[in-house]
Amino acid sequence: MGHVEDRWYKVIKHPGGRKERVKSDLFGKGMRYRVRYIGPDGRERSQSFPDRAKRDADAFLVSTETDKLRGSYVDPSAGRLTFAEYAESWLRTRSFDESTREVTEHRVRKHLLPFFGSRQLGAIKPGHIREWDAALVGKLAPATRAVIFAHLRTILGAAVDDERIAKNPCSAKSVTAPRPVQRRVVPLRYDQVSAIRGGLAQRYRAMVDLGAGCGLRQGEILGLGVDDIDLDAGWVHVSRQVKLVRSRLVFGLPKNDRDRRVPLPDSVALVLRQHIDDFPPVSLTLP
Repeated sequence: MGHVEDRWYKVIKHPGGRKERVKSDLFGKGMRYRVRYIGPDGRERSQSFPDRAKRDADAFLVSTETDKLRGSYVDPSAGRLTFAEYAESWLRTRSFDESTREVTEHRVRKHLLPFFGSRQLGAIKPGHIREWDAALVGKLAPATRAVIFAHLRTILGAAVDDERIAKNPCSAKSVTAPRPVQRRVVPLRYDQVSAIRGGLAQRYRAMVDLGAGCGLRQGEILGLGVDDIDLDAGWVHVSRQVKLVRSRLVFGLPKNDRDRRVPLPDSVALVLRQHIDDFPPVSLTLP
């Protein structure tokens, strides 16, 4: 069991058993109260408090002993790591698709590190989260704020898992996560799609047909090979996409790392047959 030590006073025992409380050599110097306790690992730890903070020292001791019994104890020194140090470690060890990693690194370093970087993990409070988010209102779109907030919550959640902090300040009741504005999706009209198609060079018009007729994304259209198209059976096999990662074009798996088969309308198949005749496929190698 721990105890609270008053470093400004000491007890002297006199002959006969009488005890006297007198000032120590440390009287008036530094922190007055020191909480001493044994951590779950068997090592002695301490936490100091100033004069007139005896109640805070007692509360810390009670809280610490309670957390030890519950199995939720977190070493206060573990939270002294700065957010910047922990965030860089999180980025380095987190499993990401490379294109996702690049975007995430940019967001964390541009929007999180300037505000939180120098703060210790254990010192980040819900009020800091609210202050940071309020400063971004009007500067970033709600959808962007929501994504960056999700990064912050995930990083601090990982710090909880790593027993750096006891709880995630992003999960506090007083913190409201930003939400993107829900907008109605309005598909382009046929005349609009036709106008876009007509404005492209002949070589690229089939891309519009694949996008509008099969629902393929831009990167999936660019990554489509002739072997992925079954003109006779009427199917398109989406197995890859072309991505831009750190200014380099690379092949990657489709979104969510899942390939799929998409029905191929006769009208789009007709366009693709003509496209293959006009622009014969060529071999292409990318990382």
